[in-house]
Amino acid sequence: MEIYVMKKKFVLTLALVLMVAVTLSAATPLEVSGKVSAGYTFEFGDGATPSAVANSGQATVNATFSGDAWKVELKNAEYKGGKQDKVTALLTIDLGKTLAAEGVDMGDVSLTLHAGTKVGQAAPTVFAGALDADPWKKKEVKMTAGNNFGLTIGYAKLGTLYVSYDPVGGKSFVIGAKLAPVDGVQAALGFTNDQGGQNALGVSAAADIAKLADLDFTLKTTVEYVAVLTDPVGNNLVFDVAGSYEGIGLAVAYQTDFDKHGVAANVSYETEIEGFGITAGATISSVDVSNFGKNYKLEFEAGVSKVMSGVTYALDLGYKLKGLFTVTPSVTISF
Repeated sequence: MEIYVMKKKFVLTLALVLMVAVTLSAATPLEVSGKVSAGYTFEFGDGATPSAVANSGQATVNATFSGDAWKVELKNAEYKGGKQDKVTALLTIDLGKTLAAEGVDMGDVSLTLHAGTKVGQAAPTVFAGALDADPWKKKEVKMTAGNNFGLTIGYAKLGTLYVSYDPVGGKSFVIGAKLAPVDGVQAALGFTNDQGGQNALGVSAAADIAKLADLDFTLKTTVEYVAVLTDPVGNNLVFDVAGSYEGIGLAVAYQTDFDKHGVAANVSYETEIEGFGITAGATISSVDVSNFGKNYKLEFEAGVSKVMSGVTYALDLGYKLKGLFTVTPSVTISF
């Protein structure tokens, strides 16, 4: 296992974050969290000498400062593969608490202001994305401009309305609502006028079948439809079902743009034996079932991990039919 040495610039950035944290912690509650990991992915193909193709060494530090009605989150103090991301600062203000302190009773209505950097640009969605791979992954309704602030309006436990606007450009906005009409059922609706310069609309719904039917295993289903309102309309419909019972998981997903239809299924298993975490799984998929014989994929994965003195040591294996075999040793510290 190779030991990674962080660049001086990254170390100085982390030092600055920690210095600010120490300075502010005397007056406000402070939470610091992060993760440091190192490892390699080796590829084996056609009997060739293994090649290390991906450096997974990375470090991330986050810090949160909070008051009675506000919170500041410092994020993305990150070093990954020789690239350092800029530290972002997100400010969240509970306007409901602020107004209440001034004698204004908001009742069941809540108001939250989001400002700073990395304010949410996407409308809310309840689609799970049980298979995090194209084309079955979540498709967001998201504004392109990034100089935005956001406002979340909530009413009791019924739902929330999210609005985000870019005052610099003066045109880009996103608006969306999330509702929970029944315990175990959620729905969301979103719109933006700047998804790559186009209008876009999204609708999603989720049902916790296990909760609704009082089952003794997990079973959830979600669906999402996103349309980019160009001419012709760009459609994307995704549906998935996922459940698990005593370490055995099963997920099925379907996607269509109303021209091609893609399907995927994944089965997985996880357990612990003598302190070792054991995982295994297989996925079969096709992005176009009308041509299944030529474009289907079959992938297998397995892994073993163990935590010793707060450090997670892991070895993951992967194999793609008619493809490559991969071996990924890694070590991770979380705090």
